[in-house]
Amino acid sequence: MTYASESRYARIIRRMAFVAVFAAGLCVPLIPESPPGWAMRPVRRELLRVPSPTLECDAVLLETRAGVMAKRTSYEVYIVGHGVAIKRRAPVMSATRMREPALRWRSANLLEIGYLRARIEQFTNYWPHERRKAATPVEIHLAPESATYSFLVTGPNSTAPATLPAR
Repeated sequence: MTYASESRYARIIRRMAFVAVFAAGLCVPLIPESPPGWAMRPVRRELLRVPSPTLECDAVLLETRAGVMAKRTSYEVYIVGHGVAIKRRAPVMSATRMREPALRWRSANLLEIGYLRARIEQFTNYWPHERRKAATPVEIHLAPESATYSFLVTGPNSTAPATLPAR
């Protein structure tokens, strides 16, 4: 090869690179600003379904992962009719970072939500939220398994108080 032929190949490669970069630049406005819908669609999974002693309703624990692109996992507890699918309605409890969840019916009208550790974001102690003649009212209790704190980390570098507040 001669020096003249090498420079000709170099010019061809430079021109091809310019065309490729220019074409890529034209495609930039076509790239979506957010990830595709399938990557952000939440994935819901039923973890527990515990029927009440009278078989009138079920307590259901759902785990919701915020999508492929997000690492947030939340847990929601619903009370629904026995064997009925969960519809879009407000949960009786919503939490994140929940460890070892448990649902226990203490009686036909008392549901206990147990957990080792949880960050409770929303909670109501009464169901149904709306007045319904057919539904027997249910009271809901939170029951952390820990004798001290169920979310704050205790120890020398913790933010938790040194002693538990008096009741």
